[in-house]
Amino acid sequence: MGKLERFQTLSKFKINVECAEFEKVLTATLDNLDEQVSVIAPTFAFIDPFGFKGLPMSLIHRLLRHEKTEAFINFNINN
Repeated sequence: MGKLERFQTLSKFKINVECAEFEKVLTATLDNLDEQVSVIAPTFAFIDPFGFKGLPMSLIHRLLRHEKTEAFINFNINN
């Protein structure tokens, strides 16, 4: 059993784990919302990239255009 399977949350929370590149997953997610003309749920995105590659600010801007959406981006400058 993985760590997330043991983590208990309230039923109204959804945890989705993707093993893929951040840019591809977020782009597909936002494209899907646009196609369905859906509104994103209130979101706090913790973004911890491995360097600057694959993290275009235009994509972050696209995410943050949605109401009640915040992002915390951790840039490790010691590597």
